Amino acid sequence: MNSKDLPVPPDEKDRKESLPAVVTVNNEPGLSDEENLLLNSRLPHDLDPKEMEAAWSRYQAVIGKLLARMGAESKMLDSIARLVYVRTFDGVYARLALIPKLGQSALHAYGKHGLGELVYRLAGELTLMELSAAAGYRTFCFPDLIRGLLKSGKMRDKSINRMMDTFEFLNTMCQHPINDPLVLQQLERTNGLHAKYKVAGAGNQAAADLFKYIALNMFYIGPRMRPDLTPDERHAICGLTVLVAKRMGHTIAGTVKELEAFIEQYEANNMFGRDDRSALRARAIEIARASRVALDQLPTISPARIHGYVPYRVKKILELD
Repeated sequence: MNSKDLPVPPDEKDRKESLPAVVTVNNEPGLSDEENLLLNSRLPHDLDPKEMEAAWSRYQAVIGKLLARMGAESKMLDSIARLVYVRTFDGVYARLALIPKLGQSALHAYGKHGLGELVYRLAGELTLMELSAAAGYRTFCFPDLIRGLLKSGKMRDKSINRMMDTFEFLNTMCQHPINDPLVLQQLERTNGLHAKYKVAGAGNQAAADLFKYIALNMFYIGPRMRPDLTPDERHAICGLTVLVAKRMGHTIAGTVKELEAFIEQYEANNMFGRDDRSALRARAIEIARASRVALDQLPTISPARIHGYVPYRVKKILELD
């Protein structure tokens, strides 16, 4: 992998997003020059309202296609298809009511994309939920985050509620317009929780890095575990992460490649050691085990698939095997 400065093509007709005049490119083998340039372009965050709304919509369009693709590949597709294969809206609504937390987003997809794509979208959301849950285990490996979670007690005592709240936030940001009332409600609720428990903030560099990792864990680390994630999808998910963070009062600056490097470095430098015998790590193990029990209660996902995504190091730190 080498580094060099490349100028941005002057007129990218297929991309409305403006790119910086010169960017530092770390080439990734197997990608085109345009794809490498996309991954090494600064993700915009300091945008006026109209620009932010347009970028938010572009990112969601790419993520929506990813959801449909994951849904088409999903082993859950057949059962979901049987669940919603009816000819009337009332029939669709009655069946979606069996999945309360997903019902709202599924009805949103039905209204926007129709019944045909609804099946794939819903299956894709369930796949995203599995990836998100697998990524979530990594957060239990950080002492600072465990200290924050212990203040609320929710991960240990009400793990399933916390999981569903997290996924509802993720799903809302990925599928609803930037000024949709549901988006505004989720941002207000999450900001309130962060302020109350001081889980992450921007008071100093350590707090800012913790927020940055939490944001990337929620949106990007799960999908990144798929080996077929395209450069456009990587760019869109990271771009949406940056914009959501901005709406929450935080600035996440960098390129896709820089954010990926940050994830690896942050995990390498800040996770518990496997030989850590502290009470805090013991509590982290308790939280992880409570989460595992909670996952077994959700009939729409596969705990076995989720644990197949969890890295070996994380399993050892949390004693999941």
